[in-house]
Amino acid sequence: MKRIKAVICISVVLFALLPAVAQTIDGGGLERARRRAQAEGRKSVGLVLSGGGAKGVAHISAIMALEAAGIPIDYIAGTSMGAIIGGLYAIGYDSRTLDSMVRTQDWNSLIYDRVSRRDLSFIAKQQDEKYLATVEIGPGRTVNLPSGIITGRNVYNLLYELTFDYHDSLDFYRLPIPFACMGYDMVSGKSVPLTSGSLPECIRASMSIPGAFHTVNIDDMVLVDGGMGNNFPVDIVRQMGAEIVVGIDVSAPLKTKDELTSFADIFDQITSFTALDTYERNLQLVDLYIHPDITGYSATSFSPEAIDTLLNRGRVAMEDNRDKILALRTKIGIGPDYRPVGRPHARINPPFPIGEIRFEGLRSENERVLRRISGIEPNSVVTGEELLQGVNRLMGTNTLTDVQYRLEGDSVHSVVFSVVEAQRNTLSAGLRFDTEEMAAILLNMRYATPGMTNSYFDLTARLSKNPYGRASFVYGNRMQRVFNASFTLRSNDLGLYSRGKRVANVDYMQSTFDLSFSNIRVRNFSVALGVRGDYYDFGSFISREQTEDDVRSHGLVGYYARAQFESLDSRSYPVSGTSISAAYRLETDNFIGYAGGIPFSALQFDWFSVWSVSQRLTIIPGAFARVIIGDKIAYIFNNFMGGAVAGRYVAHQIPFVGLSEFERFRRSVTGVRLDARLRVWKNNFVSLKANYARHDNNFFDILGGDDVLGVGINWSYRSFIGPIDFLIDYSTYDKKMGIYFNLGYYF
Repeated sequence: MKRIKAVICISVVLFALLPAVAQTIDGGGLERARRRAQAEGRKSVGLVLSGGGAKGVAHISAIMALEAAGIPIDYIAGTSMGAIIGGLYAIGYDSRTLDSMVRTQDWNSLIYDRVSRRDLSFIAKQQDEKYLATVEIGPGRTVNLPSGIITGRNVYNLLYELTFDYHDSLDFYRLPIPFACMGYDMVSGKSVPLTSGSLPECIRASMSIPGAFHTVNIDDMVLVDGGMGNNFPVDIVRQMGAEIVVGIDVSAPLKTKDELTSFADIFDQITSFTALDTYERNLQLVDLYIHPDITGYSATSFSPEAIDTLLNRGRVAMEDNRDKILALRTKIGIGPDYRPVGRPHARINPPFPIGEIRFEGLRSENERVLRRISGIEPNSVVTGEELLQGVNRLMGTNTLTDVQYRLEGDSVHSVVFSVVEAQRNTLSAGLRFDTEEMAAILLNMRYATPGMTNSYFDLTARLSKNPYGRASFVYGNRMQRVFNASFTLRSNDLGLYSRGKRVANVDYMQSTFDLSFSNIRVRNFSVALGVRGDYYDFGSFISREQTEDDVRSHGLVGYYARAQFESLDSRSYPVSGTSISAAYRLETDNFIGYAGGIPFSALQFDWFSVWSVSQRLTIIPGAFARVIIGDKIAYIFNNFMGGAVAGRYVAHQIPFVGLSEFERFRRSVTGVRLDARLRVWKNNFVSLKANYARHDNNFFDILGGDDVLGVGINWSYRSFIGPIDFLIDYSTYDKKMGIYFNLGYYF
């Protein structure tokens, strides 16, 4: 009998403790929030932040106004951009910190997974802004298509840095403010509130716009943007325990036929339709509904001007609802002197000790090189920002399609880089149009050699008025060439000019075999030594003037050295950085001499730097020179200036504003250039350009040589297919005004 009584007593005690145990396991954070509101003699308040892409930055101004009004926030639920802002606020980022972050963030790099050009390897820089599209060829010669255009790598890594103290799998209800974010499971076709797990991973899943961002796999779910099922999750925050709900809605109303003009418009419309019933039900559950004016802006409006305007519109919306906010205080049950109890502040970019560094998903032969490139030293103290810089340097090698990091351990963390190696077999294509060559297409195929993991073949074809084809074999690590062998076949049909008058026409085929060696492993610097053989097969050479230079079909053997430094932040529209190149070539027709005498040679130099005077004005000074040494030279090695593109027809061609044609100059040329570029609106630029040069047959008499001045004004638009340029220029040399138009990247 005593035993039965004991069992009954124990059972009663366990039954009494069961709710507390359940709260500890499932909802302790929710109960804590409820009790805090009760202790303060008020109702609990939930905040709902809708999805909306860039428009969601208006949430920050709304939160700032709620803070100023003394409105407590006990629970938060958000979708997409609302999940990002809500999640960060839930762990201790206040509205002023969030405001500063969105104003200073490079949104284009963040959203579109761009890697800073300064972090690209020198080889990757040579391929940058050249091809419009690149696809990977997988096993079985199949084209690998991702689950989205954008991996979301930069967003995830930034969220991982910002949520430093919340990396481990955890219950989001136990955050300083209980939090939930919405995802949409493509397996079950259901909306899913994400309330536990990895905080940065769940927030990243909530913003995975289908087709634009890679999906996020969690457990058995394939998650996309939560806006597909519940873009305004008032019901979720009610379920969490909120008695009063404040909802900030930046979703767009349904659009008309004429308003559906972009991907962002289409996605907004899709989410509006798929979640319309849920959205309308949730509108009935909100106590204070705020809808900032987002007219004229879309989910992709991430320009600095747009961010500033959207923040301001969020502030205006709260001011317009000031009376409702004051009335809400009464409804909550708080007096005029009430202020929310302080909450912990997030640690921003704290330093922490690390031990070992590991790579997952990487072939062992590449780990040593990538470890060095990352710049992260084991057994050191680092910050999350430094780890992000290491990720960017790894991505800059162009050998990886994804890099994410995580920290393991407690007091001393292990850094684990989870990487996805790029398929070594790729197809790339580029397209451009200009008034000089009309249309040009660039095609490239890269094929990894079986059994030689650090070597590959590269085939390139340029289809244009002056086409060429090139086959290359690279031996060594893909991050920096060690040995390169290539064969190029080029067809040229050139009109040669003197002071604007056509004086000759030359038609020839050029065959080139090149062997080079490079072993400099500095990100912005490259040095190459090489030997090359050229054969020029002249079909015709028609000239109105006499020349002493060699214009017969003949072969040459040359030796060269080349050094380049390049730190530009953009190839087409740089705002900082420097480019310096210097090259020396020695040419023979029998390995040691030329035309029965000594060989001839050429020394070439080019420099320019980019200085930003303000956010809109950029100044680009530069200088150039080319000097030919030797009594007798091959005709094609003369100095040629003109056109907008360096090396368009011959490798040593010097571009010159004001000269529209391919002009021949004397043996020694030196000059300076100056560009002043003004960003007048968004992606529109106007540039004033000036070049000045002197040329003479004797370098030491160059100051007494003839001078050339060229000036121009250029309008340019930065488009997704490359620069669109319209140039009007004039030169004192040919006394002609020229017009030049270009569409697409230069190659």
